[in-house]
Amino acid sequence: MEEPSPALAKCLQLLQGPTDSERFVGLLLITKVVPSEALAPGSADPTLRQIFDAIGFDFIDRLLRTQGGMPEADTTDDVSYRGMGISILAAFCGDLELVQHSNMTSKIPMLLSILSEDKLGGMTTYELEDILSIIAAVVAGSDSGVQVLYEADGLRLLASILATLPPSTDSIVTSAMETRVISILEHALHRLPPPDPAILSSLPALAAIFAHRDDTIKFELTSLLAVLLTAIQTSPSSTTSPRPAWAPLINSGVASILGSRTGEKQRNNALLLAGLMVDIFGFEWCFDSALPSQQAKVDDALHLPSSSRLAFLIVHIIRVEVQVLFHEASVSLSEYKQSVLVACFHLTAWLIDYLSAAEDAAGLSYEGLIKVQGALVDIFTTLMEFISLQKNEEDASPFKSVILLEAAKLWGKWLAEETAALRREVCQTLDALLHIAAHRPDMCTPLVRAILPAIDPLTAEDDTRATFLDAGGLPLILGVYTKGVAGEDSGVLDQCMTCLLNLLIMDTPSEGTILCGIEVLPLLVQQAGCSGPYSSLRAATTALALLNHASKHKRTISNDMLCSLGNAVLGLCCEASCDLDDDLWTLCISQLVGCAGQYEALHDTLQRSTKTKNTGIILASLTLRTDTARQNHRALYSLLNG
Repeated sequence: MEEPSPALAKCLQLLQGPTDSERFVGLLLITKVVPSEALAPGSADPTLRQIFDAIGFDFIDRLLRTQGGMPEADTTDDVSYRGMGISILAAFCGDLELVQHSNMTSKIPMLLSILSEDKLGGMTTYELEDILSIIAAVVAGSDSGVQVLYEADGLRLLASILATLPPSTDSIVTSAMETRVISILEHALHRLPPPDPAILSSLPALAAIFAHRDDTIKFELTSLLAVLLTAIQTSPSSTTSPRPAWAPLINSGVASILGSRTGEKQRNNALLLAGLMVDIFGFEWCFDSALPSQQAKVDDALHLPSSSRLAFLIVHIIRVEVQVLFHEASVSLSEYKQSVLVACFHLTAWLIDYLSAAEDAAGLSYEGLIKVQGALVDIFTTLMEFISLQKNEEDASPFKSVILLEAAKLWGKWLAEETAALRREVCQTLDALLHIAAHRPDMCTPLVRAILPAIDPLTAEDDTRATFLDAGGLPLILGVYTKGVAGEDSGVLDQCMTCLLNLLIMDTPSEGTILCGIEVLPLLVQQAGCSGPYSSLRAATTALALLNHASKHKRTISNDMLCSLGNAVLGLCCEASCDLDDDLWTLCISQLVGCAGQYEALHDTLQRSTKTKNTGIILASLTLRTDTARQNHRALYSLLNG
């Protein structure tokens, strides 16, 4: 470190003097000797470290604790001891070593108490600026600073200050202080566990500022609110029903940003915030505007009630963003852009749920519903084009895999509700997804899981069923099922049985389809027994259809395999007999009677069953060709007739 100049050395000597009076003189002389920019808060000038080494923390502590003030040498104004101490601390905030010092961290509770006691009434703008600068530097400099701020209830206090900052003659100064507070809160919340209710109680004040401001603070609050809402997501008990009073305020703020000509980043941040709100409160929140009733007029641009404004803005922006981002995805996307695209997918998924679950889509007029459905067709046209292009894409970058998987999930959800639109594109997309799943082992299971929600309409309709079979869909789905995925999610079992059953009853299945079904049947039987009566019933119906078709392929399907299949059907029929209606039970037993070697098993099954209706139909279907068969016939007749 350079030697101080003679004038500075004299000042440093006074700062190290035995009395506080000498130190005050030294401080006043410092301002004459050292350039003002070197003493500015946050300055990294090495002279500041020399000054601090001369002053030390003890003198600063005494200044902060001392009431009253001292007259300045050349003015009539009083300078408070506390204000001087705050100014000195702020000047040292550019030295990272000092900022991380435990003595600096320990000052946070004292500074917060000054803010709390003063209520911003008599505090000068300079003092407030300096205190915020100190807290910001300490919080940014160390995790211990963040923890001390949290334990001292500083987050709640700062949030309340944001709503009550005193007006300044200089609006730029006020805006800078608001930005500083938001930065402190956001930085601290990112490094802390989910906030407690005391901190979340600041949401109403923050939401009100967000709704009513029309300057940069609105945009900066977008990120802070997103952090707080993420905390709510991890603490479901923090949400209330009906929606809290601050939820419509955020609706108004987001609608204001999305409906204005803002920059791309501001718009995307608002979209991410909307995604968090919808995740917490459902898509109905989009119709929960805070606009007063006298302002609830028709929106000139959309020709729709303003209560629907946010919903339509979101749908419109998603349509545009999906088209633009998929175009950019042919090159690359930043992590941030990926998060925006995923948020668009999630919002679209929520919209689909809303349209399918809400009675007559209560928040939308008929005219509005038509507009939304048209936008969805545009969104999914773009989405399916992207998926289809990935079929022959050699670049298997992680980012494209993430986007492809999210797109496939959304496609599956949409197709589960909408089966009439874009049939040619749907077939092309299904072919591409199955091709990728077959050739990308890392993507096979997640892509199959993404397709499963739509497996019923995919295998029920002639065109998509043909595509599904031609692309080898059945072995892929049953292969994923046999790897144990069903054990993680019982819904997979029913979806796989739906797929197999549709292929068996909607068309004449090929021998390959039958063999696939026979191969997976033991696992279906095992899972159905653990998944309740509904799954047992579905499994029994599926197994019966398999047996019916397998019995027509006796030249290639052995009698032993048929007997084994028959035994499986018997077990399932017995499990589900209480839930089978009488006609289906009759069909099951009649089908089984035609299978060689099933009489004894049938006798045992009927003994365990309470179903005795339609005895004549069952007996008429029995084939009596041997003495053993006749004996079994008599036993069955006795059993069925009591």
